[in-house]
Amino acid sequence: MPTASLSAANKPSLSPQDWEQAALEWIAEHGVAALKVEPLARRLGITKGSFYWHFSDREQLLNRSLLRWERLDHDSVARFVNRKQAPYEKLADFFRGTSRQHLTHNIYGALLSAPRNHGIAAILQRVTQLRMDFLNNEYLAMGLGVEQARLHTQLTYSAYVGFVQLQRQQLSAMIDAAEPLDYTEHVIAVLLDGARKLAG
Repeated sequence: MPTASLSAANKPSLSPQDWEQAALEWIAEHGVAALKVEPLARRLGITKGSFYWHFSDREQLLNRSLLRWERLDHDSVARFVNRKQAPYEKLADFFRGTSRQHLTHNIYGALLSAPRNHGIAAILQRVTQLRMDFLNNEYLAMGLGVEQARLHTQLTYSAYVGFVQLQRQQLSAMIDAAEPLDYTEHVIAVLLDGARKLAG
C-alpha cells in the first residue's frame, strides 16, 4: 500500500517497535504462518491502515520483528559473556536466567517449526551459533578438552531444543517462573557437575 495513499485518519499511534513486539508475541503463540496484519491490528486495537505508515507488507514486519528478536537475544547472551565470574557459576546463572525467558523460547520453537525461507534459516543459524559458541567457550574455560567441550555443548543445546519442542507440542509441563525451577537445577547438576568431573 503506497504511503501517499494513506489518510490522516490512519496516522499511526503505535511505533514500529510496538508492532514488532506484538508480532513476536503473536509468533510465539500461533507460529510464523499465522502472522497476518489484520488480526494483529485487531489485537492492538488500531486500524489496519495505520500499519502501512511503518511497514510495506507483512514480510517486512516479519523480517524486522525477527531481527529485533535476534538483537535482544544477542544482548542477553552478551551480558553473561561479559560477567566476571568463574565459568561454572556463569553457566549456572545463564541456565537459571534464561530458563525464565518464555517468550524467546516460544519464538525459537516457532521458528524451528516454520517453513524455512532464507531469512528465517539465517537468523536461526546466527542465534544458535552465538549461543553454542558461548557454551563451548565456557566449557573450555572449565578445563574440558576441545572435543569434550564440543560434545558437551552439543549435549547441552540438544537438551534445550528438545525441551522447547516438548513444551511447544504440550508434551511437557511448562516451567512456571513463580515456582522452584527443579528442571533447571537438575540440568545444572547433570551437565555442569558432569563437565567439572570430565575436566578433572
